[in-house]
Amino acid sequence: MDNFDRITIGNTITERFLEDNRTILFESIGKEYDLKYRSDLISNQADFKLDNDNSKVYEVIETYSQKIEYNQTNGKQKTIIVDSENNIIESTRNALNVSIQDPENISVNYYFYQLKATTNPTQSYTTGSSIINVANATGAIQNNVINIKTATRFYQGLIKTINGTAITISPKINFDITSSTIVEFGDYNMNKNGSVTPVEFILETPINTTWHVKTMNFSILDQTEMDDAKFGGLTALTNGLSLTKEDGVIENYWLIYSNIGFEENGYTTKYSSKAPAGYYGFNGRKDIIQVNGTILKLENGEQLKIVVNDDLTGLNKMVFTINGHIII
Repeated sequence: MDNFDRITIGNTITERFLEDNRTILFESIGKEYDLKYRSDLISNQADFKLDNDNSKVYEVIETYSQKIEYNQTNGKQKTIIVDSENNIIESTRNALNVSIQDPENISVNYYFYQLKATTNPTQSYTTGSSIINVANATGAIQNNVINIKTATRFYQGLIKTINGTAITISPKINFDITSSTIVEFGDYNMNKNGSVTPVEFILETPINTTWHVKTMNFSILDQTEMDDAKFGGLTALTNGLSLTKEDGVIENYWLIYSNIGFEENGYTTKYSSKAPAGYYGFNGRKDIIQVNGTILKLENGEQLKIVVNDDLTGLNKMVFTINGHIII
């Protein structure tokens, strides 16, 4: 063991270190015993000898997945975490290396949307329903966004048809809902005029849910050829397009005035040539983990918000989406 004594502590034992000797306190016995020096590893179901009470032998039972290292020179303590096979879990720059577990394995693939109206279903619906009746269909627009929200779940789909208050949606809902469930109608196309009154596009987590956002994407379609100095096919913006995270406190992520600004903020971008009867395209994707070193975490009603502060009506289409997964 070189310069270390390594001791595995059982679940009935509380460990502590004294200045001049190594002491184990047995909570179940209520006495202190000086640990006899040994430099080899005490493993599961091993026994060790103590210099007290006629050198009684006590057995370490049901050990924790944790090891305590003592430096023999200065007496400092280090805690080592091990996995189920007793392999040490390493660290990088004083941070423990971990893998984020996704217990629900529910994906997040959502559009930012401008909220138009909020209503409720008129009755309960089960998983797999594709037609829902709502109390008020005002604000519902064919081929635009519908969101269905509970305390833990979030559905986003498109409105296919509107027949009075009966809304046909796609894809089918993937969880049960009741007459108290929130239904939202929204517009996901950001080609709006925000030069006088800024226009907000949001994504908001349910109250009891966490989203781990790993990528963010955008796409712009225009009939005008695009380059880095423009915004889409428009001249560079005056006020800029902004992204924030808000939960009472505002975190600013970026403010972009021109196409090159996406690249400068970590997006991998590309231009698409115009088809004979189509549009010029500009799109990009930001790998948040690769660029920022970690996921973007949203939880308990936090919002991501993109604000249009200029006149973007000259664009045919601009949309933003996120990808990730849900932790419930």
